[in-house]
Amino acid sequence: MATQDTMTTETVPRLYKEARPGTDFQNSLKLLQRFRALHPNIPTKSGLMVEGAPAWMEGAARPAGSQKTPIGFLQRDPRTLSILWEDGHRDDFDVRDLRLACRCALCIEEMSGRKLLDPKTIRSDVSPRPIVSIGNYAINFDWSDGHNSGIYSFDALRALGASAAARSIENV
Repeated sequence: MATQDTMTTETVPRLYKEARPGTDFQNSLKLLQRFRALHPNIPTKSGLMVEGAPAWMEGAARPAGSQKTPIGFLQRDPRTLSILWEDGHRDDFDVRDLRLACRCALCIEEMSGRKLLDPKTIRSDVSPRPIVSIGNYAINFDWSDGHNSGIYSFDALRALGASAAARSIENV
């Protein structure tokens, strides 16, 4: 059963034929966008999420795979979003930390890099609604607080995951 936290995702175009034989990546994205426009209150799923669990496509993960190509997304619980990368690595992100990491012009001053987003203004229960693929390089979140202008590049997400892992080790 779909919940309010259900997200719209699509897999990487390169892996799409394996994940969805006989379908077309761009047509699937257009279909999802049309459906969401007509029925904004009905949560949608696609890509690598199947009934709340990822089709992680572990067969597509390989040690020599790209460190910056995600092959699975899953919101494990209300606070955790997991990303499986093509090289087999998995990052688990606290969704509030992801929201606070937004680098859009509303959250970071463009010229100075000064943070504009006050962490106190972001509720602890903020959550991603749909996740939308941005080309072959990034994703965009539509956050429950109404913010949706941030673009999270795969490079930035992988670096964020490494940074979070390093902080975890320091706190042990």
